[in-house]
Amino acid sequence: MAKTRYRNQDIGSPKDTEQIRTELADIEDGWLKSRIEGNLEISEQLIDDSYAGTTSKGLPQTKGEFLQAIIQSASPQSHAEQAERNIRIHGALAISTGLVSVSSGARSHSFRYLRVFRNTDGKWRLITSQSTRVVEA
Repeated sequence: MAKTRYRNQDIGSPKDTEQIRTELADIEDGWLKSRIEGNLEISEQLIDDSYAGTTSKGLPQTKGEFLQAIIQSASPQSHAEQAERNIRIHGALAISTGLVSVSSGARSHSFRYLRVFRNTDGKWRLITSQSTRVVEA
């Protein structure tokens, strides 16, 4: 599991905020694993129908387009891990930033991400995200 840093934008008691951050980190870890495997079930539940994101190539992306990209990029030989995760809670919204590294055989790449989640009826849903590919210097 990735090391996660936390900020002090709390929505309740520190214990409640810590529980929310842990819940979101677990959601992100499970989601990343399912995406590598090409399992759409978690993504279909997590990504809000109103999702509007931006790909690492700077292109706008809907929920349907995101799900299609997961299908196209799935590989059982792939491995991914998150690092530098930072989760901030702002009421019913949560912002997660960090770094994801993906490798498959001889290929590997990393990207920085920004994800915004909204809590509706006790469930966290991804409403927008953006990723930027990290270029080796």
